Amino acid sequence: AGPSGLVAAKTLLHTYGESFKVTILEKQKTIGGLWPTEPAQRDGLLNPQMPTNLSKYTVSFSDLGWASVDLGVHSRQSFNSDGSYPDAAKQSGGVPMFPKAWQVGRYLQTYVQRYLGRATICLESTVTSAVREQFEGGYRWRVNWIRPCGHLEKGIKAQSPDNRSAPQYSTSHHCQSVYDFLIVASGFFGMPKIPPLPGLASFSGTILHSTELRKLNGLITTRSTSEKTKEATIAAAREEARGAPKIVVVGGGMSGAEAAASLALQISTARHSPQPPSYESTDYQIYHVTSRPFYALPTYAPIDPVIAKQTASEEINQNIFNHLPSFAPLDLCMYNLTRRRPGPISDYSGPINATQARTTHSYLSALVGGHQHDLGSDALHIKDDYQNQPARVVISDSYPEFVRSGTILPVLRTTKSVGVDASGVGSVTIEVQDDERILEDVTAVVMATGFTPQHSLQWLPKGVLEMLLYDSTLDRIPIVLQHHSYRHSEIPDLGFVGFYEGPYWGVMEMQARMLAREWVGTDQGDSSRGLQENEYERERILAMRTALRDQPGSFNQFWMGDYVGLMESLARALGIERAELKGFEKRGGPLSPSRYSYANDAVQVTESLTELDNTMRKASEEAAFVAKAAFRAMQGTWKLQRILKSALPTYPSGKFTGVASFYPRLPTDEQYDAEYLYLEEGELVTESGMTMRGSRCYVYRYREKIDTITAWFVKPEDNKSVDYLFHELRVESADAQVLAANGAREGWVAKGHHLCVDDDYESQYLFRFRGAAIERFMIRYNVKGPKKDYIAET
Repeated sequence: AGPSGLVAAKTLLHTYGESFKVTILEKQKTIGGLWPTEPAQRDGLLNPQMPTNLSKYTVSFSDLGWASVDLGVHSRQSFNSDGSYPDAAKQSGGVPMFPKAWQVGRYLQTYVQRYLGRATICLESTVTSAVREQFEGGYRWRVNWIRPCGHLEKGIKAQSPDNRSAPQYSTSHHCQSVYDFLIVASGFFGMPKIPPLPGLASFSGTILHSTELRKLNGLITTRSTSEKTKEATIAAAREEARGAPKIVVVGGGMSGAEAAASLALQISTARHSPQPPSYESTDYQIYHVTSRPFYALPTYAPIDPVIAKQTASEEINQNIFNHLPSFAPLDLCMYNLTRRRPGPISDYSGPINATQARTTHSYLSALVGGHQHDLGSDALHIKDDYQNQPARVVISDSYPEFVRSGTILPVLRTTKSVGVDASGVGSVTIEVQDDERILEDVTAVVMATGFTPQHSLQWLPKGVLEMLLYDSTLDRIPIVLQHHSYRHSEIPDLGFVGFYEGPYWGVMEMQARMLAREWVGTDQGDSSRGLQENEYERERILAMRTALRDQPGSFNQFWMGDYVGLMESLARALGIERAELKGFEKRGGPLSPSRYSYANDAVQVTESLTELDNTMRKASEEAAFVAKAAFRAMQGTWKLQRILKSALPTYPSGKFTGVASFYPRLPTDEQYDAEYLYLEEGELVTESGMTMRGSRCYVYRYREKIDTITAWFVKPEDNKSVDYLFHELRVESADAQVLAANGAREGWVAKGHHLCVDDDYESQYLFRFRGAAIERFMIRYNVKGPKKDYIAET
């Protein structure tokens, strides 16, 4: 009863009248699959507070907009007649652009309440087997499952050895039923995978899978006083040689970067928050072991990162950056029909050649502002030879700057083994080719090594698995399916929804529609042609499976990851006409499931399309998301130069030089979505030649609900606790931006105002972008008061 199972059930129940009766078997206690439904839920594979890395316009189905979802944590109340919560969006205070995991669970709950009233949903029901049997009129499926007994009196009495009734009850019911069709919607991410590295059993620290990672102190073993005393001498002896204790994250995919960034944020929070940390040290270094470099993409990306070439003599690969780009959620930029070549759009899932690879690298490097050599890590520098290979990406707002600051240390190698050194301290051996390196003083290892799908298939009968060419050693394509991975031609009564790497919600919905159409008997076509196509598709997938095993580096990160192509191909097959968006040409604009809907979903579809239209309009006309993009890019340490020009002799004029640091920390007020502790230090040389040292602290915050940045004074007792508001920044519209002498736009301007007793502060910030990064920015204060009249330009 995760996204794939729920959308399959809804599609079968609502697309063709009452043609189907549907039963959903779910082994969990609640609906949602991987997705939790409560903010503090502890069980499950996903951290409830983890935000999605794709926006709400991609993490949704065509017929339910997020505005209809209740995110309040208050008690349940009666529903509207259509199954929605009354005034849900108002109660929730608005849905974030990137919902948290528990909010996705609430979305799925609302989906069930709205659409699955006629479905039979059996929770805590674990399927043990499914047998395909010949009945009169064709094959049917005999499905067996078990579920725990709700009460002792409802149990099945067990028998004693002498066949007399025993005074105890079994712990579960054994259930069975027969069905005409069977859909496997148990998820491709069936079970976390930890590779069998040598030394796992002897490692002295903590080893866990990234799905188990919640808080830093959960990784750190708490030691008794006697243990601390015993280890004090050893720790002191190796401190100088080894430096800070290490946490090693293994795996260069999405989850690896998320785990490393999450740990880095917790370390930064412990160092820079008013509250003392709950663990002994904040000096941990995070080593991130990855076999290939990748682009670290932010959640909000520039829509127009580069401008047109000025002359024909410029280098082909030389980007001329737009310093004033518009921003939108990353997926609305990447999954955009406008980026595809003219003509019908089809999906592509084969090997990537050098020309295709370089085209992708060119786009991604424009998004992030270059090939990442400026981050100071050779492991993330996308060098020229890598640009002939398929690009790898992760999505994280903070990862790049944690790398630049040295909190995260990417290592371009593979993990060979884990273990302990002579003193009993954990170590990890990594290698590239024949060159080994040992990371010493390792406290914990986080395995961001993905999942294995085999667990989701083990209940299917052996004969069916043989027909599917099942290979238990292959995680990426364990079975061979045709027709966009939703069925096998020789088993027409068996369907798969969402059973591939990185499934998109819109594609799940399309797969369910294809199955419903075929099973209801409305899919008519040339049978001989169909047989030829089935055989061709089978051979193509087999060849690709072999290539993925032998040459995995020649494929995209997700072999079935062409979201735009998949949606367009499946829409043509289903005869669904794509809805067009305002402000875009006929075949243009970002993708969303709501653009591919049936007519009977009109109300929800209209609401979703209107919201998407408004989002893109605000991005292009009202500077929406620029504040978020600027705030993200401020993270880290900057060179600072400030010119003070005073009109009064009692206040000095001069030049201040130093460094300014924006240290990220978890928000100290739940109204805000992100927060920095700002610290600047340097030296002021006045026009009269006087020299003095100076420092100051502020707190900067970002709030998504109103898309604004605020700066706050801190309390002098600790220079960390928020005191009172300094100024609130509002980004000016594009038409109000500052132009340079040559007419070029210098960057985005944001303005604020603050009255401090009798002193009036006019604030102006200028952000000069290079892709999603800021290459430099300016802060200008114009201060006037009874004893102040100066301009400070930093």
